[in-house]
Amino acid sequence: MDREFFAADALEVAPRLLGEVLGLSSPEGTVRLRIAEVEAYMGLGSGGRYDPGC
Repeated sequence: MDREFFAADALEVAPRLLGEVLGLSSPEGTVRLRIAEVEAYMGLGSGGRYDPGC
């Protein structure tokens, strides 16, 4: 994924992340994780869902 993938607002990007695989390689080995759950909040004053914790 490049930066353009994340250029949309959170409510559009979050569902597209579902099922994607993230990976990290280090000298200790490689870890790969499939994204199985997401949450998306737009923040104060954005007109979207608001969560004070975001």
